[in-house]
Amino acid sequence: MEKNNFVLYKEWRELFDDLSDEQAGKLIKALFAYVHDRTEIDIDPGANMLFKIIRNQFERDLNKYKKRCEINAINGSKGGSNKSKQTVANGSERKQMLAKQADKDKDKDKDKDKDKDKDKDIIKNIVLYLNKTIDGKYKYTTPKTREKIEARLNEGFTYEDFITVIDKKYNEWGNNDMVKYLRPETLFGTKFESYLNQKESNSDYSIGDLEW
Repeated sequence: MEKNNFVLYKEWRELFDDLSDEQAGKLIKALFAYVHDRTEIDIDPGANMLFKIIRNQFERDLNKYKKRCEINAINGSKGGSNKSKQTVANGSERKQMLAKQADKDKDKDKDKDKDKDKDKDIIKNIVLYLNKTIDGKYKYTTPKTREKIEARLNEGFTYEDFITVIDKKYNEWGNNDMVKYLRPETLFGTKFESYLNQKESNSDYSIGDLEW
C-alpha cells in the first residue's frame, strides 16, 4: 500500500533558501531516490539536515495514509455502519530523526556569534518538527519558547532528546483530552527530563505530570 506522491511543505522554503543551488539539486535527487526505494544517498551535511526533516515527515504522512486506508477498508466491510477509532499505535515504527547535531566546540575561544547561529538553527528545527507532528503553528522566535528550549540545551540535552520527548508525548496524548498540552511550555519545561525517561505509553496520563 504505497503512495505515488509526497508533499513538500511551504514552511521548508526558508531552509531550502539557505542551500546553494547545487545542494538543493542534490537534495531533490536524494528525496526522489528515497521515496522510490528507500535508498539514502550521501550528500553534504547542510543538505542532509533538511533531507532528514523531509524524510521523517514523509514517513509520518505515509503512516497516516496507511491508517486511513485501513480504517476505510474496515468501514467498507461493515457497510459504513461503524466508524473506527483511530489511535496512535504504541511502539509504531519511527525512522531515525535528523542527523546528530555537530558536537559543540569545547574551545572557549570559539566565535560566540557562530554558537548563537547554531542554537538558532536547532531551536528552529525543534519547533518545525513539533508543528509538523501536532499540525501546529508555534513560532521559533517566540521569547517564551526560545527560553524553554535554550534552558534545556544549556542543561546538556541534545536535539535528539527533544525529538524523543515530542514523539513520546504525542503518542501518549495525541488522541485524548491531553492533546491541548502538546505545547512548548509543557513539553520543554522543567519536567523535560522525566518525559524523556518515561516508558512510552498512549493511554495512562495524569494532570499532575504536567509542566504549567
